Amino acid sequence: MLDIPPEDIPHWRTRLADVFNDRGEQQRMLTPEELYFVFSERTRSRIDYSYWAERYSTINLEASTIGPLYPLWESQRLILAEIGRIQLERTESHYPDGVLIDILKARQLGASTLCSSILCHRTTTHPHTFGLLASDVPDNSAFLYDMYERQLDHLPWWMKPAVVERVKNDEIVYDTGSRLFVGASKSTRGADKLKRGSIEGKKGQLGRGRTVAVAHLSEIATWTNPQQIDSSFLPTVPYSPVVFVAKESTAQGWGPRNYWCQDFQIAKTGRGRFRAIFIPWYAESAKYRLPAPLSWSPSAETLAHARRAEEYGPRWMHRPVSLTRDQLYWYETAREEADAKDLLSDFLQEFPADDEEAFQMAGHSIFSVKTIERIKSQQRPLCGMVEVKTNRQLGV
Repeated sequence: MLDIPPEDIPHWRTRLADVFNDRGEQQRMLTPEELYFVFSERTRSRIDYSYWAERYSTINLEASTIGPLYPLWESQRLILAEIGRIQLERTESHYPDGVLIDILKARQLGASTLCSSILCHRTTTHPHTFGLLASDVPDNSAFLYDMYERQLDHLPWWMKPAVVERVKNDEIVYDTGSRLFVGASKSTRGADKLKRGSIEGKKGQLGRGRTVAVAHLSEIATWTNPQQIDSSFLPTVPYSPVVFVAKESTAQGWGPRNYWCQDFQIAKTGRGRFRAIFIPWYAESAKYRLPAPLSWSPSAETLAHARRAEEYGPRWMHRPVSLTRDQLYWYETAREEADAKDLLSDFLQEFPADDEEAFQMAGHSIFSVKTIERIKSQQRPLCGMVEVKTNRQLGV
């Protein structure tokens, strides 16, 4: 197979632009070289997501223009690397399942964009593949659909299957037998077919009646009925090496009654089908930083945060973690602004040093945020445990 450099793809787009007209009618025959190029790109892209994404994945850039997904942010590379580790582990152990992940993340680190790209890759390069994307509310599901649709519409003809049916914010059907469904915490099952574009339907029936191989579920922490993921959706996902399911969200609340908190903790232990991925705010060093004045010294809270990141960050980053001076200055400045607006709890749950801190700072507590932080900063590692048994005969 060919290994076409990404910078050569625009040339091929221009060269092959006259093969089909706007109505999809072929205008000329392909040369042997062009035929081999198309065959090679389709074959290579089907088995190599990174190759496809680097050349064909198009996203919105800074809410102002469109451009290529690559180069990936470090936060996105971390997710992709963890997916690779899970694939390798399950292949070597002959485990009969695919990649199912829970992504706990800080804000705006590209997790949704990456998952949308993976979903587009699988449904456009593989036949007979059913995909699902869903978020907490219809408007957010529509936003995910727009990301997916943008990538689809910017694919060149040799990478894009023919669209048989397209219903905005609801469903896309390809001539390859693949299709994409769109749902929400209030799912589309049971909806009037004439009103499907509203993403409204029968509550609590996400994915029921369908077999889904790839899925992206977003903002899990704010779903009104997240239990339907376990009761209705996951039974539709077969045990198969080709399965890919990503659930992603920031932290919202904690404790035994919080679905996302408990779901992530189970994935973290390695029990069940899902594996846990935590992407901290400092994973993308170019995004969250500000030039620190020469006269600035970090506060005690900022230094405690840095120490916690250095201690717990390597588990998730798979490398040593040391926050830069500019990162610390951004953190302290943003924290002070949030505190002044009485939004410190929200800030700490969305920009935590580690996954435990994300859930500890979410929700409501009888203790103030600063009290919780003080206790956390003063805690010491557990040295041992002592079991005390009562003896009723001795009265103790």
